[in-house]
Amino acid sequence: MAVSPRRLLGVDLSDPIEPIEPRPVPPATPSGIWLHDTGPTAEHSDARLGLAAALRQHFHRPEGSPAVPGGWWILGQVELELEDEEIIRPDLAGWLRERVVERPQGSPIRARPDWVCHVMAQSSACQDAAQRLELFQRSGVPFCWVVDVEHATLTSHRLVGRSYAPAVQATRWQLLRAEPFDAIEIRMGALFGD
Repeated sequence: MAVSPRRLLGVDLSDPIEPIEPRPVPPATPSGIWLHDTGPTAEHSDARLGLAAALRQHFHRPEGSPAVPGGWWILGQVELELEDEEIIRPDLAGWLRERVVERPQGSPIRARPDWVCHVMAQSSACQDAAQRLELFQRSGVPFCWVVDVEHATLTSHRLVGRSYAPAVQATRWQLLRAEPFDAIEIRMGALFGD
């Protein structure tokens, strides 16, 4: 017996569709960090995905051998609540599995990450990047990387006391070895279209 397409999956397609109310999302966090922008550029997307691919293949797994160190959960563009009502969406975030045993779930994630990465696609985003660094710093995120697509650089920051100190900066022509992922070298050109 054939099922009418109108009853597909138990839904009568002739029934009126009730609108879904979107969840209200403020355009910025209370401290002024923009949650939504005009969308990533191709350059931004390439840098984020290139870095995610390099890190996930080596670290997004249980701990292993020196060739595949593992020990991390690495997720992209998840919402984090680092302070009350302060929700932010970094390009990438990572949690040490020894501290966060199960993969972070839901939205927003309330477990503080051990590493975050922010990709800036244009120089006008410098103010936003500075505000993000301040929030990550206040929240005690041990490592923060900032990828500047316009200048083809990656700067890693390490929390020293209560402040970030720049640890390593690499350009598109270099190999990067930076904490907390210093078990591998990352070919920077792969982030910038080379």
